[in-house]
Amino acid sequence: MNKKILVLSSMILFLAGNYNLFSKDNKNAKQIATANVGGLVKTIDDDKSNTLKETKFSKFLKKGFFKNIQKDFKSKYFTNEFYKNYFSYLESNFNFDYNRVDMGLIADKSDFRMILYDLDGQVIKSYPICVGKDKGQKRTFDDKCTPEGVFWIAEKEHSTEKKYGPRILTYDGPGAWYPYEAIHGTPLGAAWTIGKERSLGCIRMYDKDVKEIYELVELGCPLIIKP
Repeated sequence: MNKKILVLSSMILFLAGNYNLFSKDNKNAKQIATANVGGLVKTIDDDKSNTLKETKFSKFLKKGFFKNIQKDFKSKYFTNEFYKNYFSYLESNFNFDYNRVDMGLIADKSDFRMILYDLDGQVIKSYPICVGKDKGQKRTFDDKCTPEGVFWIAEKEHSTEKKYGPRILTYDGPGAWYPYEAIHGTPLGAAWTIGKERSLGCIRMYDKDVKEIYELVELGCPLIIKP
C-alpha cells in the first residue's frame, strides 16, 4: 500500500513540475530538455527551436563516459552554462550529430595522465602529460595554471611552430580561456617536462602521442580536466 502511495505521489509531483512543458499554451515557448547525468538533473534551454526531444539529450548524456566522473565534480562543473554552450556548439557545427562524438578525454593534473575513453566508459589508452607550473584553477590570463572543468575540443590544427610540437587541439567551454589554452606537443628539447608541472598553462604531450590523439578524437570530443 505504501509503495502505491509513493508511486502516485511521485507521478503527481512530476506532472506538476512539468505542466508548462506539456501545456498546449506552451507550444511556441522554448523547448526545455531535462537530462539526467549520473543522477544529476540538468535543464537545457534551446533558444532556436522547440522540436528537440528530451530523449536525445538523455541518451547522449547517460553514456558511461560521463558516469566515470565523481558526483562532487559533476555538481561543480556540469552546469547549465556548460550544457547550453556545448549543445550550441554541436548544433551550430554538426546539427546535433551525436554519433560523430564516440570518445572522451579525462586529464588528471595531479596524476599527470590523460586517458582516452570510449563513451561506454572503457579505457582506450592512457598518456603522460605536462601541466601548468602554477597549482589550482586558472583565474587570470597571466597565471600559469591549467584550467579545470568540463570542455570540448573546438579546433584541431597542424603546427609549424616548434614551441607547440606537431599538433594543436584547442578546447573551449566555461573557464577555458579559449583560444589560449590547448593540448599540444612538446617544445623542441623539452620532452623532459612530461610528467611535471612545467607548462605555461597548456597540456603538453609527447609529439607521437599528440599526433595519435589528433587522429583519434573528433571536434566536439568532451574533455574533462581534473585537479
